[in-house]
Amino acid sequence: MSGLFTRKKRPLVVPPAPHEMPTFPSLPEIEDKLEEPEHFIDDLELPSSEPEFSESNQMSTFVKMETFQAVLADVVSVRSRLDKSVRVVMRLEEVHEEQNNLLKSWQSDIKVIHEKLNYIDNVLFKRG
Repeated sequence: MSGLFTRKKRPLVVPPAPHEMPTFPSLPEIEDKLEEPEHFIDDLELPSSEPEFSESNQMSTFVKMETFQAVLADVVSVRSRLDKSVRVVMRLEEVHEEQNNLLKSWQSDIKVIHEKLNYIDNVLFKRG
């Protein structure tokens, strides 16, 4: 019976590293304005040492304390990574918005320069 709930160990397969690493443009220096995560490890409520039984005739499931703590630690780890991912996505959205604003500014500058050149062309070549 001990073999029912054990995990089979699979060998770890790591793909080979690429010969050349890609280069990325450098990002401008920015202040770190990230929000604090909503969940902390200290905020988790651990169950009491005694299991709670319902009044109905349901079967209780018993889990080793070490297994439960391992699962709880995994849940905390996943929650932490999820919170970090949310912060990263928020920062990416901010950078994307900044880049869009910069591109709009460049487009308006180019439009103004184009209009001025057209005016100069009209003045120089219409009178002659």
